[in-house]
Amino acid sequence: RELEDRKEKTNGHITGGMRPGKKIIVMGIVNPEPDSTLEKTCSKFLACGCGTVDEAPPTDVALELCAKFEDLQFLRKACVSGTWGDAEKLIPYFPFIEDQPFRYDIIFMCNWK
Repeated sequence: RELEDRKEKTNGHITGGMRPGKKIIVMGIVNPEPDSTLEKTCSKFLACGCGTVDEAPPTDVALELCAKFEDLQFLRKACVSGTWGDAEKLIPYFPFIEDQPFRYDIIFMCNWK
């Protein structure tokens, strides 16, 4: 019951939309006792975009972050125009510890030429 009380889903609006220079700060605690097969393999803690998570892929999801404790991987992937890109996996170290708080800053930059 205590873990269920700590679980929280948040929907919000980014005033002015996302643009270069904007930042999203994600803070939380990774669930040490996942309650689904998907969560056991991948503790997904952020999906940014519009639409619903029931769609495959969800409409206009821009970014999805997933911590895989089994493989010590932190996957980041994006969906553009309804198509998922390859997951980025390379990180110098695995930054998460089960049942410990984390903070993840996402800074939006434009590198289009």
